[in-house]
Amino acid sequence: MPLVDAMLTGDSNAGYFLWIDLSPYLPPATKEDAGPMTHERVLAQRLLDAGIYLSSGEKFASEDADWFRVVFTHEKAKLAEGLRRMMATIKEKRED
Repeated sequence: MPLVDAMLTGDSNAGYFLWIDLSPYLPPATKEDAGPMTHERVLAQRLLDAGIYLSSGEKFASEDADWFRVVFTHEKAKLAEGLRRMMATIKEKRED
């Protein structure tokens, strides 16, 4: 289907997103760390283990290791469940 036809029939899909600062939830630095993006990868993996995929700023050449991209074009129920899991995961770590 040509792009114009998809736009007119409503069969297109957009990727609405926002950036969130998760720096308070990044794990503490250790001597073995290879830089600030290492912490971002650790948090990204913890979220992935909980069934949440957030694109890290590293994937978009971010200068800071604390920003993650939240896509909110999913159905409301899926978005709510994803946010619930994300909050449970980051709160869990903060209480450790």
